[in-house]
Amino acid sequence: MFRRLAFTALFLGACQKPTPPADDVFRAHLKGGQTISISRSEWTVAESRLRFEREQSLSAGPLPKDLSEHLQVQMINDKLLAREAQRLKVSVSTSAVALELDKIKAEQGPKNYQKSLIKHYQSEEQLQQLIKLRLLRSALVYREGPVKVSEEELKAAFAALPPAQKQRAAHYQIAQILVLDRKLADNVHKMLAWGKDFAEMAKKHSVGPSAAQGGLMGWVQHGDLPDKLEKESFALEKGKYTGVIATQQGYHLVKLLDQQPERPKTFAEEKARLQEQLYTQKLRSNEQRLIKRLRAQIERLETIPASGKSS
Repeated sequence: MFRRLAFTALFLGACQKPTPPADDVFRAHLKGGQTISISRSEWTVAESRLRFEREQSLSAGPLPKDLSEHLQVQMINDKLLAREAQRLKVSVSTSAVALELDKIKAEQGPKNYQKSLIKHYQSEEQLQQLIKLRLLRSALVYREGPVKVSEEELKAAFAALPPAQKQRAAHYQIAQILVLDRKLADNVHKMLAWGKDFAEMAKKHSVGPSAAQGGLMGWVQHGDLPDKLEKESFALEKGKYTGVIATQQGYHLVKLLDQQPERPKTFAEEKARLQEQLYTQKLRSNEQRLIKRLRAQIERLETIPASGKSS
């Protein structure tokens, strides 16, 4: 959440009072004779914040040219968006900003929240302004065009999936006993051979994170486990367990509890994912169209060096 806020609105100039033209670093001259400007103080704050995020230091050198140019574009975009929101009388309530801030605090927790403020070189007031700008941006994006995804669009997207994405990989439900001593691992293996219950042995001897659950690791698929564990575990018959398998973590005994073979996915299984994907695509398309429309108002960009002469 912090990274998204900091990157989509590194600067709050759109929400601040205008500064004298003599202090400008960049100006965007718009059709109709109006001008959007970025002051030197605004640029310094934004550049410092981005540099601090990248290097965790304010003494680092200047930003690379491509990043500096991207920051300039972003700052001008933010001011164009704020200007458009004012034109359309789109506003964000204090309660909406407070609600979003509370969500961030709940996600981060008190300590991580304070660390994130420091990491992104900002105060809580600045974060609130970033939230406000993000909410304004979202409101404008929604106004740009419909974002509702129809059932027909979802079915078409499902039909267009590549064959490999329409297959659900084989899944395996496994349990494990993990110990750190080879002799103990061998003894546990012997006790299992004598008929001891695998789950009880896991609860008693395993140091793995799922020991209290009888070693139950849930459902896994190819790529979820280290190669050595996967090779031996997935080759088991249902209800059987492996011999002692040595890895960097220790010594494992793995039992295959259940297995689901590879099969075609159903539309119902993919519907939620496709819904989110198409919805996001529509929002992104709206945002790109909005920014393109707003930037079309720019007739000329002007860079003003420290001497005050335009370039």
